[in-house]
Amino acid sequence: MEEQDKKEWEDFKKNAYPFDKIKTNEQLKKYIALINRLHAKYYRHKLDNPCSCNGGLYRERVARLDKIYERN
Repeated sequence: MEEQDKKEWEDFKKNAYPFDKIKTNEQLKKYIALINRLHAKYYRHKLDNPCSCNGGLYRERVARLDKIYERN
């Protein structure tokens, strides 16, 4: 994972995960966009924006991105 992506991921993990730490819609949008952007980048697929109501999908993406973060 690139250094800037690592910093953003660390910020997300510290301030927004688990998701019940999120206090505003702006924070939710920011971190959902981050998850989607990083997942598309590191798993090489077109950027998509699934509904934020799909908690299982986002927990899966977070787990997969954690694996990439831990490898670097």
